[in-house]
Amino acid sequence: MLVACVASVMGNNTDKGNDKLLEGPCSTSYIDLELCAADKDVKTHRDKMAKCPRETDALIKCMKRHPFYFQE
Repeated sequence: MLVACVASVMGNNTDKGNDKLLEGPCSTSYIDLELCAADKDVKTHRDKMAKCPRETDALIKCMKRHPFYFQE
């Protein structure tokens, strides 16, 4: 249900990086960032970082805790 909510917030984005974020160990942090961005009506990555700094920081910290998951 939550993934469907985030998918509706994100639109029909087929970016595989987003799939990895939604399905991985940092999914909660990523969802928090996307919901914050939707609440503030921002679309670009730069605007998300500027308008949602707490959520961005939490996502970055989570990704640093799981570096092997995010390697290509």
